[in-house]
Amino acid sequence: MGSTGAPVIQSGIRDLKEYALRLSDVSYWRPHILELARRHSLAADEVEAGVRGTYPTFMTADCVFKFFGPLFDGLTAHRVEVMTYSSVLEKALHLPVPRLVASGWLAADWCFLILSRVEGVPWRSASVTPLERRGVAEMVGSTIRAIHGLEIAADALPVAPSTTLEDVLRRQHAWGTLPRRLIDQIPGCYHELDLRPRLIHADLHADHIFVDGDRLTGIIDWSDAHLQDPFMELPALHLGCFEGDKTLLRSFLTGYGWKLDQSFAHRAMSATLMHEFDVLTDVDGIVDLDAIPNLESLAYALWAV
Repeated sequence: MGSTGAPVIQSGIRDLKEYALRLSDVSYWRPHILELARRHSLAADEVEAGVRGTYPTFMTADCVFKFFGPLFDGLTAHRVEVMTYSSVLEKALHLPVPRLVASGWLAADWCFLILSRVEGVPWRSASVTPLERRGVAEMVGSTIRAIHGLEIAADALPVAPSTTLEDVLRRQHAWGTLPRRLIDQIPGCYHELDLRPRLIHADLHADHIFVDGDRLTGIIDWSDAHLQDPFMELPALHLGCFEGDKTLLRSFLTGYGWKLDQSFAHRAMSATLMHEFDVLTDVDGIVDLDAIPNLESLAYALWAV
């Protein structure tokens, strides 16, 4: 891209220390943003850093600029987001998700996305009443149900790799969040989920759901999207975004129209144990693990609605 006059990303950005320094550094990324804005006829008068996450993300008045490099499997994440927006979400114009404006290569091993900016603020920083939160949670439920119901071409998105019992045990031992006595009970309580090919966001935490008062305005960041059982959507949402609040979980499930039966808590607990991230990190703020005698009790405490 030398003929465009675009600045070159310094090779040092491959280093973790440099990456952390540059992650939210507006001055470093502004020349790249201005060049991309010029290239795609976009306004970029004011540039601000987005919520600090895995990949450098910056906002102008109308757009979001997101950059992916070789670290943290960025090139795969870029490909997944492009596929999700271009192959699936662009057909669902009624849903509150960003729209793909442009994508491509910025340098030899760096890609970019330009997305439309959604209104509102992240759930984490929203000043809303409990009633408004319940209303938004219900809207999230109906929106996620619609997303799960989208028709997906067989090769449009990756299918989640199977997670074995050995994988689950290895992760839980490595994280050490659960007491050893509960981890030892996993083989007797573990239920593999049914793989139903549904598009799931897979990371519905409090920075990815945007609200404006009592309205859901956007669900952002689809770099972890893949095809998997819808139950895998629940752990990050309930234990992270909702902070274990079952009132909000009920509102979400009502909006979704989720079929509840006696297996719900057990399947949700299995999804929690299977999740690729340690979604139980803050579980001590929800239940007293020292007082939980077994995994069945933990499943009930976290998921029984």
